[in-house]
Amino acid sequence: MFSISAMLFILIFFSGISAAIFFDPSFGVLTYIFDYFVFPQIRWWYPEIPDLRYAYIAALSIIFGYAVRYHRYRFTRSFGVSQTKWLLLQAVLMIMLSLVAIDPIGHEVLVLRYMKYVIIYFLIILVIDNKQKFERLIGMYLLGCTYVGYSGWVIGRDGMGTLGFIGPADAPDGNGTAGIIVAGIP
Repeated sequence: MFSISAMLFILIFFSGISAAIFFDPSFGVLTYIFDYFVFPQIRWWYPEIPDLRYAYIAALSIIFGYAVRYHRYRFTRSFGVSQTKWLLLQAVLMIMLSLVAIDPIGHEVLVLRYMKYVIIYFLIILVIDNKQKFERLIGMYLLGCTYVGYSGWVIGRDGMGTLGFIGPADAPDGNGTAGIIVAGIP
């Protein structure tokens, strides 16, 4: 038997994936952000849902949705901004430094992680191509921040007085979570 939290996660996640494939890949970006903030792997209800790589599935839905509708999209001016160029230059530099890395295995792990960020960055700037989609993205980010704040309020502090295991995938502790939430404050 599924809890309401587990059922709600599955319903929202697979609705977002379906919308990304059948309607617009920007819904895949929203689903990716939803999974990022909810981060089911640290929730009490996680054993009730299938053990899948949800972020990977969301990214694949963006790619598939874009591939089906690629003729509707054009390259935006975001590809020409200096931040994009620096992002790509950093990627090239990281790959080149792989040849002389002191710790090749550790460097490879970091390069692969960075490449995932580069891929999701390009997917986002490809499919979030108008003001309405961008406002939906910001809205989902703010909803995610709200969920994390609510989660911290419900879970409360541990015996040491800190918040732990409340945040998103790459910042589950209180300090990292605060850094992510503060980005949502205008």
